[in-house]
Amino acid sequence: MKNNMKLIIICIFLFTFIFSCKKLKNPTVPEIDVNNIYTNTCTATATNGGVNTASQTPTITITLSETDTATKTPVTQQTFTNTPELTPTSTFTITPTQTMTIQAMTFIATQTASSTVSLTATATVTATVTMTATIQLIGKMVFVSQRDGNEEIYTMNSDGSNQTRLTNNTAKDMFPELSYDGSRILYTSNLDGDYEIYSMNYDGSDVQKLTDNTFVDGYASFSPDGTRIVFLSNREGDDDLYIMNADGSSQTRITEIHTYVIHPDWSPDGSKIVFESMILSYTTYSQIYVINVDGTGLTKLSNVEYAEGHPSWSPDGSKIAYFSNFGGSLEIWIMNSDGSGHIKLTSNGGKNIYPVWSPDGSKIAFYSDKDGNQGIYLMNTDGSGQIRITSGLVSDISVSWR
Repeated sequence: MKNNMKLIIICIFLFTFIFSCKKLKNPTVPEIDVNNIYTNTCTATATNGGVNTASQTPTITITLSETDTATKTPVTQQTFTNTPELTPTSTFTITPTQTMTIQAMTFIATQTASSTVSLTATATVTATVTMTATIQLIGKMVFVSQRDGNEEIYTMNSDGSNQTRLTNNTAKDMFPELSYDGSRILYTSNLDGDYEIYSMNYDGSDVQKLTDNTFVDGYASFSPDGTRIVFLSNREGDDDLYIMNADGSSQTRITEIHTYVIHPDWSPDGSKIVFESMILSYTTYSQIYVINVDGTGLTKLSNVEYAEGHPSWSPDGSKIAYFSNFGGSLEIWIMNSDGSGHIKLTSNGGKNIYPVWSPDGSKIAFYSDKDGNQGIYLMNTDGSGQIRITSGLVSDISVSWR
């Protein structure tokens, strides 16, 4: 009986022990220092033949590893500091394209006691603007090019496209001038051995020789109505200006300056002619003059100790574009038609000459060698927006625009 009681008591203790161990396998630990290891010691002592004392202390080893849960919350701040507002002129249409480039992204990590990582991302964004200039077509252009080895006449659109050769010979074909309606071209050529004045259609057809003598005739320009032509001739021994009909008849001398006279240009109202006259002396320089078409009212518009020339009337007759070497280089200037209000438009250095106005008065075309090549450029009437419209290692000069 006693043995049975002992057996029952032992079974009860074993059952209690096993039940206690199961509960200790997954203890509920609200907060545990991850750096400490808890060790519980269990001791059991059994005494036969007396009072049995059992003290059971289970040994439990708990090892916890820290797992940080990092919440990364990038915060991107994009700042556009370059939002260009472009106002194109009537000739140029500016199309901006914007490219964003993220230069750097910096993460700042902050760890708190609760093992929460906060990341703040700061993005630096720059805007790159690419401007594409589209030139609006205005009128027609004719110019001289030496791309085949000698001077020939070409036409093109005002954006430099559709360049078409009109003359093809071994002579020098120079100083082309368009009629106001753009249908005819005057030019100077030494095709027959001396310089004479010719005319042709804008497409190069119907070539007519307007002067025929042994002297030098050239630098011809149409009147606004296309019925008359002003030109240079030295047939009287001196370089002076003459006027003739559009077919070459009725050639009449209108100046007796007895100096080198070049680049005449008819005023838009048909009443005056502006021209360049070079005084041949120890200090050689040219000046700008204006005269009535009947030869009266000769007026000197420039009175300076440096060269000025290649005058060109604006379409409304209020301004004259010209070159001047004031400051040491040939640059493009404009002035009022009475000779006042001189304004410098270019500061390119080198040679900037042959200015002509667009038909609407919004642009000026000119010859320049500023990039090492002799080409034709366009600019706004304040000198801004200079763009080359002929390209290549060739000499493109003497442009006319109607």
